[in-house]
Parts: sequence; structure tokens; C-alpha cells
Amino acid sequence: MNALRIGSLCTGYGGLDMAVQSVLGGSLAWVSDVDPGASRILAHRHPGVPNLGD
Repeated sequence: MNALRIGSLCTGYGGLDMAVQSVLGGSLAWVSDVDPGASRILAHRHPGVPNLGD
């Protein structure tokens, strides 16, 4: 079976994504947020996961 891949729109700091990963497993494929603060947090928490922006 293939692992669940998660894409996230309007990601914010990524709290919902962390909860989904905690419950369902899987990995974050991409995020999308244009806020500079949120983008820095996402880059720190998920290095290598692309932020698609707007």
C-alpha cells in the first residue's frame, strides 16, 4: 500500500497538518502560505517540503 501524501492549502503554522499526520500517518508533500512568519515556521518544521505560495 502507498503511504498517504498530504497537500495543504492556507497552511498557517501547520497545526492541522501535524494533527492529520499524527492520526493518519503519511508525509507532507507540499504546503501553501504567503505569510512571511508562517512561511519561516513551515521551512523550519518541514525542510525540503515546497511552499507553493499563492
